[in-house]
Amino acid sequence: MVRVLAIRHAIVTMCLLALAGCSSGGNPIVDAALERFTGEDDAPTATGAPAPANAPRRSAGITRAAIEATGTAMIRGRLVEENSRSVLSGVTVNGPYVTYASRFGQLLTLNGSLITGSRGIGTDLLSLTPGANDPLVRARPVASWPATIRRTYRVPGPGPGGRAITVTCRYQPGETREIEIVEVIHKGQQVEEICSGDDVSFTNVHFADAENGFVWRSLQWLGPDQGFIDLEVLEPFTSD
Repeated sequence: MVRVLAIRHAIVTMCLLALAGCSSGGNPIVDAALERFTGEDDAPTATGAPAPANAPRRSAGITRAAIEATGTAMIRGRLVEENSRSVLSGVTVNGPYVTYASRFGQLLTLNGSLITGSRGIGTDLLSLTPGANDPLVRARPVASWPATIRRTYRVPGPGPGGRAITVTCRYQPGETREIEIVEVIHKGQQVEEICSGDDVSFTNVHFADAENGFVWRSLQWLGPDQGFIDLEVLEPFTSD
């Protein structure tokens, strides 16, 4: 059953979302995205120029106190070539799937930390079907991630069913480091997810928590036209 999340906090949420930028479509520049992913918070200054290297880290006007005041699950994302990021707040739950919305009408649906659908951010991802052992769906320490997984992406194409793309992915663990997501420091491991199949190949990048493997930030491929989205989990959904 679909249920509405935290309606009583809607006004506070909208005030918070107004501080965030809106992403639009485009051709992703993956090298620049990886530089952002592995570097410091690159929120633009008030003039639109990048902040100086020695400037305090910023979160585009969003504070941890404001996030917690909304009482909702919350994420932040952008297409990789965009400078501004959209904040999206959890609005509905359908089984393991949580749909997040921005004040601009953009939608992302997640199963765990895995994006399984998008609307209004570049080219739509119609659906993504994960494998049963997908570590982005059910968090586990990186050492316990499976050798390979399979996913099926469904993207716009001829006919109402679109085009199905099935890939097999393998994992390549990388360095252990710390990242900051809106005033919270996370220690974890960077993992490359190398995928190929059905005439496509791509590499996702995930930052997995050092203790439980929960993916706090990732570059996720959403289709040949959509490209990559840089996703951060600001406040994870819990069923408690």
